[in-house]
Amino acid sequence: MSLPTPTSSCQPSSRLPYYALWLMEEACPHAGSLRQGAPGTLAVASQRGYLVDLRSFLRWCADRGFVPVQVKSWVPVPAAPKHGIKRAQNSDISRMLHVAREDLRDYTLCCLLIDCGLRAGEAGTLRIENCNLPDRTLVVYGKTGYRTVVISIDAATVLLHWLNARKEQQGYVFPGRKNGHLSANGIYQVMMRLRSKADVNGRVNPHAWRHAYISNTAVRGGNSALTQIQAGHASIATTQEYFGFGVAELREYQDRVTALPELMPDAPVPPSTHTALPRPTPAELEQAIQECPNWEALGRRYGVTGAAVKKWARKWQLQAAYQKTKVGR
Repeated sequence: MSLPTPTSSCQPSSRLPYYALWLMEEACPHAGSLRQGAPGTLAVASQRGYLVDLRSFLRWCADRGFVPVQVKSWVPVPAAPKHGIKRAQNSDISRMLHVAREDLRDYTLCCLLIDCGLRAGEAGTLRIENCNLPDRTLVVYGKTGYRTVVISIDAATVLLHWLNARKEQQGYVFPGRKNGHLSANGIYQVMMRLRSKADVNGRVNPHAWRHAYISNTAVRGGNSALTQIQAGHASIATTQEYFGFGVAELREYQDRVTALPELMPDAPVPPSTHTALPRPTPAELEQAIQECPNWEALGRRYGVTGAAVKKWARKWQLQAAYQKTKVGR
């Protein structure tokens, strides 16, 4: 995008393209991470957000006659960046759980995160009096307010061991120095420590475990509506955005849902009757060109495409013979 240098006498509407250029190429208000871009630059998602807001404002101005209608088209909006898989891999989670067994608190925390997909803040502020272990229900407080989640028998058993070790009837399940409970950042630090001990290199922050929980429910044939309730999402569309499936999950799913084994005949697969035609020698191809100077016809003779025969002729320097024969006819 190339624009002349603006002057102080430019009208406001003529300065807008320079703002767009500044956002896309020159803006350095924040240091971007290595994952999003070079330090000192805006990430693509941030650039896109600024430009979308600017175009929306220009559309509002154009609708009211403040600027020409075509002004909004001056602002190009880059495509939304594609995000990779955000979930933690089950193999990494398993290794971290084995390491976490050395500390009952860490083990209980990890089990709850992967069992029902709690947010880090919800796990940190969970109170003992809100744990109904006979019913296997927890009342947690998150972004959508209070909600009730159900945990598995295994998670309830681990939680019971931890509460028995605590020997308290009320208070936070995971106590900490900040506000009396383990903070979201504290949980993140726990996960990073376990990651180091387990020698795991993948994405394993608390929210990645939440992504893994939601993805695992889908792979195991879970109901998206029920998963939405468990995860505490206001919209089922948000739940579906958490699905992060790799090749292993897709392979397992395909093997489970394919109907081909039931539809195939019991007889074994018959052997192939297709036999490839022998490739001609340079002399044989030159003779064939003299008989039929047509690439497609020669391809049908040898069971290949005309382009393949032409490639042979170029390799064996037979194109001149082809042209001579074709002109002579």
